[in-house]
Amino acid sequence: MTVFAGIAWRETDRNDGEGQDSAALAIAAIAAANAASAGLKSLCIRGQQSEAALQSARLLCDLRAAMADDRLTILGQEIRSPAPDGSEARHYEILIQMTACDGSVQPPSRFLPLAENSALIEYLDRWVFRKVLLGYGEALRQRPWISLSLNLSGRTLGQAETWAFLEETISASGIAPSRLHLEITETTKIADMPQAIATVRAARSFGLGVALDDFGAGLSGYGYLRAFDVNSIKIDGALVPNVVDESSIEAEIVRSIMSLSRRLNIEVVAEHVSSAEILAALAGMGVSRVQGYEVGMPRPLEDIFRER
Repeated sequence: MTVFAGIAWRETDRNDGEGQDSAALAIAAIAAANAASAGLKSLCIRGQQSEAALQSARLLCDLRAAMADDRLTILGQEIRSPAPDGSEARHYEILIQMTACDGSVQPPSRFLPLAENSALIEYLDRWVFRKVLLGYGEALRQRPWISLSLNLSGRTLGQAETWAFLEETISASGIAPSRLHLEITETTKIADMPQAIATVRAARSFGLGVALDDFGAGLSGYGYLRAFDVNSIKIDGALVPNVVDESSIEAEIVRSIMSLSRRLNIEVVAEHVSSAEILAALAGMGVSRVQGYEVGMPRPLEDIFRER
């Protein structure tokens, strides 16, 4: 019998403070999550850590079980032109929410940032691709007007076996590659850039669209833009709310991104569009497509499929 465990040990002085305890727990949570990816289903942490940090650790350890127990819900959020053109075509980003073992519903913002710092994100990426393309394959084949964006973490992108998995899964689904886009997140550093570049090139040659997600959140996005063959970028949502103020630094950053995109002939998508004022400001800047509560809430894929 093989036993897996994740342990982080740190001795602290009583005057070290809450912040260092939280940092130690974060390390322990990642260690436990890596163990969970190999089959560990329970977690015990002892000490004076905050309840919020403890809940984060428990969520990570529950995530692998949630995949097996089908406690992850697949959602779609529409990405469209700022001014609807009446076209039948619809494009959705695939999102997920988790029902934890205690019955609480957890949004992706609650567990994805934690998962991206552990090996669990690789399992999650593959689970989502299989669930969407194979589990909903027949429904998607019957609705050729629907196209999808699926997220791929930097950690998964840099794995040598990733492209073989993607090609096999897409081919088995019977869905035209041109209906699918990969969204590369900027939140996790890519360890093997040459491998990641090879994966993106293979995806583009196969007919997939490729987007850089959260563009503008950090300097790495500009490096990725040089390295990868992408056809679109998604402006980091934190920049979007203040674009209504033309004198704001956020508006100036978005204008510079728009200028760069025109030179490179790539599409720009703005996410987190939450009001009509923001939508109008982005349209005036020339943003190609938008996403957010103002234009469409995330909904279960089953609900989207029932529309037609």
